[in-house]
Amino acid sequence: MEKVKKILRLLKNRYVLVLTFSFIWITFLDRNNLFNQYEFYSKQKELNKTKDFYLENLQKIDKEKSELDSDLSMLEKFGREKYKIKKTDEDIFLIN
Repeated sequence: MEKVKKILRLLKNRYVLVLTFSFIWITFLDRNNLFNQYEFYSKQKELNKTKDFYLENLQKIDKEKSELDSDLSMLEKFGREKYKIKKTDEDIFLIN
């Protein structure tokens, strides 16, 4: 009986009520509740990984571009390998 009185007295305390209500509101009812915050955090991590992937690819492409701009033999090699470009008097045989 004494425990029940302590619990009731604790529940009647306005600070405990406000804290309990605030916790429930923040955790479940608010538009930015904890579950949504976790989803946003996960999505942000995924987007950062994607961003890093594209930044790495962009650096590789910039490096290739600078090599192609500086060396004509590299430009010719690139055209032959990627786009199957040939000279007018050449024949190309593709082996898969």
